Order: sequence, then structure tokens, then C-alpha cells
Amino acid sequence: MTKAKIETHPTVVAARAEIARIRKDYYQAVVDHHFHRAGDLNRSIKRKEKELRRTIRHMEAQC
Repeated sequence: MTKAKIETHPTVVAARAEIARIRKDYYQAVVDHHFHRAGDLNRSIKRKEKELRRTIRHMEAQC
């Protein structure tokens, strides 16, 4: 699978959109001084990014 094909794959697009939504919530939590929530959201972002990298790696390996 080519890089462009992987980037436009529905699974990858959905994961990136979810990460962007969580990141928006994270920034809002920081602005509102909800630091415990911000920490939880930050961990969630990191976990989702890790899962996304793993998914992309698997897709590349199937080439």
C-alpha cells in the first residue's frame, strides 16, 4: 500500500479526526485550569497516536 493510499484509508482518517477532537478538548481543559482532566486527555492522545502508528506500520507491512 502506498503512503498516499494509507493516509486516505478510512481507518487512518477516522483515527486522526478522533485525535484532533481529543486534542481540542485537551487544550480547552488546560485553558480552564482542569489539569487532572488535561493529564487524562494527554495520555489518551498519546495512546491513540501509538495505536495509529502501529496500524500504519501493519498496513505498510502488507505491501
